[in-house]
Amino acid sequence: LSGWTGMEVGDLPTEATGIHQECKGLPLAVAMLGALLHRDPKLMRWEYYLRQLREKKLSRIRSDGMDSEFASLSASILISVEALERDNKVVFDCYKMFAIFEDDAIISSQVLCTLWGKSDPMEVEDMMDTVVAMSLAHTVQSDKIILRCRSLVRPGKEATESTHTSVGSTFGDRPSLTSNSLSPGLFDRRRRFSRFDLAHYSLHDLQLDYLKDELVTDEEMAAMHKRMALAYETLCNGQYHTLPDDGYVHEHLGVHLLEAGMVDTWCKLLTDLRWVTAKLRLCGIDDLLNDYLKIIESYRRPRPPASRSNVAVPGRRRRKQSQKHMMGFAKPRTPSRNNSIDPMAVVELQDFQRFVSIHAHRLMEDPTLSVTQLGLLQPAQSQVFQQALNEAQTAANQEQAFFVRLHNAVEDSQSHLLTVSVYQGAVYHCCYSPSGTAVACSSDESVLVWNSSTGSMITSLEGHTARVLHCAFSPASDHLATCSEDGTVKIWCEESGGGAQQVNEYLSHQKEEFNFPVCCAFSPDGKNVASCDVVGTLSVWEMETCKEVFYIQHAHSSNIQTCCFSPNGKLIATASYDTTVKLWNASTGNLMATFDEHKCLVYCCAFSNDGRLVSSDDHCIRVWPVTGDSMSSLASLKEDCGGGILTCAISPDNKVIAGGTASGKIFLYSASEDYTRLASFLAHAGWVTAISFSPDSTRFVSSSDDEVCKVWEVKKSQVCSKERVRWLRRLDQKVVDDDQLVIAVQEQTPPYALKLQEGAELKEKCSLLMSNGTRIKSFALSSNAQTVVLASTTGDVEVRTHGENSSTISCSSDSPVHSNSVRACYISPDDQYVLTASDDGVHAVWCLKTGALLSKIDGCTSRHRPCTFFHDSEKVLSSRKDGSLQVWCAKTGQTIHNWPNEDEEIKCLAISSNNRSIAVGGESALTLWNHDCNSADDQKPMAVLKAHTDVVRSCAFSPDMQRVASGSDDGSVALWDAKTFAKVSVMSNEKGGWVIDMSFDADSSLLVAVSDRIKWWLANDGTPVRTVILHGGFTKFIRCDPYFTFFSTVDDDGRLYVMEALLSDDDPQ
Repeated sequence: LSGWTGMEVGDLPTEATGIHQECKGLPLAVAMLGALLHRDPKLMRWEYYLRQLREKKLSRIRSDGMDSEFASLSASILISVEALERDNKVVFDCYKMFAIFEDDAIISSQVLCTLWGKSDPMEVEDMMDTVVAMSLAHTVQSDKIILRCRSLVRPGKEATESTHTSVGSTFGDRPSLTSNSLSPGLFDRRRRFSRFDLAHYSLHDLQLDYLKDELVTDEEMAAMHKRMALAYETLCNGQYHTLPDDGYVHEHLGVHLLEAGMVDTWCKLLTDLRWVTAKLRLCGIDDLLNDYLKIIESYRRPRPPASRSNVAVPGRRRRKQSQKHMMGFAKPRTPSRNNSIDPMAVVELQDFQRFVSIHAHRLMEDPTLSVTQLGLLQPAQSQVFQQALNEAQTAANQEQAFFVRLHNAVEDSQSHLLTVSVYQGAVYHCCYSPSGTAVACSSDESVLVWNSSTGSMITSLEGHTARVLHCAFSPASDHLATCSEDGTVKIWCEESGGGAQQVNEYLSHQKEEFNFPVCCAFSPDGKNVASCDVVGTLSVWEMETCKEVFYIQHAHSSNIQTCCFSPNGKLIATASYDTTVKLWNASTGNLMATFDEHKCLVYCCAFSNDGRLVSSDDHCIRVWPVTGDSMSSLASLKEDCGGGILTCAISPDNKVIAGGTASGKIFLYSASEDYTRLASFLAHAGWVTAISFSPDSTRFVSSSDDEVCKVWEVKKSQVCSKERVRWLRRLDQKVVDDDQLVIAVQEQTPPYALKLQEGAELKEKCSLLMSNGTRIKSFALSSNAQTVVLASTTGDVEVRTHGENSSTISCSSDSPVHSNSVRACYISPDDQYVLTASDDGVHAVWCLKTGALLSKIDGCTSRHRPCTFFHDSEKVLSSRKDGSLQVWCAKTGQTIHNWPNEDEEIKCLAISSNNRSIAVGGESALTLWNHDCNSADDQKPMAVLKAHTDVVRSCAFSPDMQRVASGSDDGSVALWDAKTFAKVSVMSNEKGGWVIDMSFDADSSLLVAVSDRIKWWLANDGTPVRTVILHGGFTKFIRCDPYFTFFSTVDDDGRLYVMEALLSDDDPQ
C-alpha cells in the first residue's frame, strides 16, 4: 500500500490497517486496492474502499462455508471491476472479453486487436495500460515467455535444466493437452510468441473465474467466442490455413469454434490438409491430436443441461470446484450451443486422426516431407487420399509441384494407431502403465513417459549416465524402476507438489567390474523389485530401503536378459543366454524349476495370468506350464525371423501371444490350445526391442532401434495381416501403347511364380514358371513387354512370349553355359540380345529370337550390378572378379577394352548416352573412364570423384550428359558435372539408408533414387522435390519409364509400390 500510494508506511491512515486485515494480507487483493488508491490517495478514498470491502463481502460475495481469504480477494476483484466499469465503460466492455481465453493463456496485443476489432496494437496497449494499472491483468515479459516455453519443450532440448517435471497424481494419469510432442527436431514453442515487440498479457485464474462466472452470461460467452471466430474468418477470407502466426490462433481457434457452436467449421478445418499442415508445423503433433479427441468426444458425449461448474468445457482446464464454490462464482447455467456432428463427419475425422497419428512424426523429423504427398499414399477410399489428390492435381495443373500417387495402397495397416518418435536413437524398452493411460520408454540416459492416446509427453526422468536398458511401472503406476549400463537401478516417484524425483538407487550390480543390470520388475504388491545383470546375477530387494531379500550370484552361467514376477508374486522367472529359463521362489531365492528345451540364446520371458510362461529364442517362442511336475513345453511357435525373437509378451486376458524379431516383424499367436498364428507383419525398420500389452488387452505398444514406438490395435492386427500377397524385391516395368503399364514381379512364396500385371489397377495378365520346374532367380521384360526372359537357380534360361502367340524358347548350346544360379539378366535396348550373369562367373549373350548362344566370357562377378549393355546394343560392359572392367563384343565375345580398377569390388556400373563415358562405383569413390579408342591414356581414369564416406552402390548419367550422380551406403547422393567433374551438390539422408538404385528422366530435369525411401531432386542443382516413405526398411530397385510417368519398387516387407506422377490435365504426355 505504501508503494502504490507513494506514502511512507508511518504516514498511511489507520484505514490502511483495516484494508490489510480485510484482504487477509493476500498480495493480489492488496495490489488491486492499492492500484485504485494510487489514482486518488485521499482519505475519503481509503474510507470508501474499506467500507466497500466490508459491505461487498457481506452482501454480495460471502456464502456459507466460504473461506474468508477467498472472500476478501473476491471483494477486491469486485471493487476493481466496478471501478473500471464506472471510469471507462469502453475498456470495461473489452476487458470482459478476456472470459473466452483459457486459464494461463498469454495473449498478445495483436490477438486482442483481432478480438476487439482494433487495427493498431498501440491502441490496444493503451487500453490495457488502464487494466494493468488497476491490477486486473499483468504484462508478461519476453524472458518470462521464454521460460514458460522451455517448460513445454521436449527434454533433451531446452527443458533439461530440471528433472522434476510434473506427472500428476500418478504417472500417466494427467491428460497432457498442451505439452509438446516427443518428436526430435520438433518446433520450439518459443516460436509461438515470436513477436516479442508486442505486449503480452495474462490474467490470474481467479480473475478469469470472476469474469466467466459473474460478469458474463452463457449467451454473452457464446457470442464473444463467435465474435473471435468470425474475426479470424474475416481476416483470412475463410482460408484459415493462410492465417498469419500470431502465437495464438492455430492453437486455440478450435476452442472458440466449439464454444460458439460452429462445430461444422471446426470439422472442416480438421479435415483440411492445408490446415493440418499449418497446425502441425506451428503447434506439433499432440496439439493436433488433442483437437481430434476433443471434437470427437464432444460428439460422443453431448453436454447435459447442468450447472456450468459441473460441465467440462473442451479446451479449458477444469477449475477446481471446491475453489469455485468458496469463491462464490459458480451459478447454474444452461448450455446454449448445439454441437451435434454428422456421423459421416465423425468417420472422416477419425480417418484424418489416424493419418496424423501414424504419419505426422515423419513431418516433424523431415521438414521437406509434404502432407499432401503422404496423403497420396493412403488407400483410394480414404478421405485423406481424395483431398490430397484434388490438391495435388490442382498444383500439377498450375505446374507448381511434382506429386506421385500410389495406385495399390492397401488397408492392412489399419491396426496401426499411433507412432511416437521419442528419441534420436534406439529405444531399448517400452511398457504400458497399469492404469493404461501412459507408456514409458527408455533410451540413452533417460526415460520418457508419454500419453498412450496422443503421444504427448508427460514427464522425463533423467539421472542415469549411460544407456537405460529397461523400465517398469509399479502396480499402482506411482513408481517407476529403471536400470542402466551405469550399473544402477533407480526408483522414481512423484513429488507431493507434483513432479517426479529419484527416491532410491540400488547399487549391488556394481560389485563386479564391467557389470550392469539389464532388466528390473516390481512384485505384484509393489514392495519388492527384482533385477538381473550381464554376469548372471539375480537380486530381489525392497523398493523403499534397497535391503536385499536375496542375492544369487551365477544364477545363470551367462547373461540374464529378463526377469519377471508371477501374477501371484510367489515365483520369479529368468531367461538367459545360457539357453535356459529358470523359476525361483520369490521369497527365498530357491531354484524351483529349469526349462532347457531351448537350443540357442533365450532373450525374453513373460508370465500369463492363467499359470503359463512364454519365452523366446532365435527361432521360436515356447510355452511352459508353471504348475505341475512337467518340465516339457506346451507348444513351440516357430518363426523364420532372421535374427532372433528378441521380445515376447502375453496379453492380460490370456488370449494372445506376441513376439518381436530382429528383422522388425511382429507376429501374434492365439494363446488357446491350438496356438494358431493370428498375424505376422513388418512393424519396424529395425530390431523390435519390446512389446507390452495394454491392461485391457485391446492394444499393444512396440519399441525399436528405428527410433520410434508404435501403438497397435490387437483385433485389427489379426485381420489386416492376412490375405496380402508378398513379393520378392526384384521386378521389371515397361510402359507401352500410350501409357499402358506392365509390371513383372515375383511371388515371395512357393512356387515363386512370376506375375505379369497390367495397368495401374494391376490386372494379372499371366503367371509364369520355369518349364523344368526350377525356381526363377532373375527375369527381364522386352521393350514391348510381350517377351519375358526367365533365368533359374540352376542356370537355365528361357525366352517366353505370352499372349495369343505364346511360345517358349530354351536358351542352350552344345555344352552347359551356366552351372549355377543366374543372378541377373538383361535385354538389349534394341530387343535383339539377352545378357545373363551367373554365380559361376560366366557372362553370356543369347539371341532373343532363337535362344542361341552368341558369346560368353568367364571370370566375372555376378553380384550387385555386374554387367550391362551399351546403348548401341553391340557391346557389353562387365565387371570381373579381379576388380577390372571389360568391354566386349556382344556377338563374338571379343575383348574391346580392359581397364584396371583400384577398388576390390565393383558395386555399380553406368554408361553415358553417347557410349563414351563409363561410371564405376566401388568401395571408396566413383570412377569415370573414357571409352574413346583413340586415346593413349585409356588405362587411366578421367576422374576419381570422392564425396561419400562409404561404398558407392549406385550411379547414373543424365541423358544430356551434363550430370553424373552417385549414391552411397552412407545415405548420401552426390551430383557431379559430367564435363568438369566438379561437385554440384551432396544430398544427405539423416537416416543413412543405402542408396541402392537411381535414374534420370529423359529430359535430364529430375533425378530419382531409392533407399529406405524414394526421393526426387532437380538434376541441375540437387534441390529436393519430393519424398515418399516406404513401409519396409529398404528396397533394391526403382523402376521407371524415361518420362517419369510410372514408378515401381518392392520393399523388404514384400509390398509392391506402383506410383504415377500427377501431370497437368492438358499435358500431352
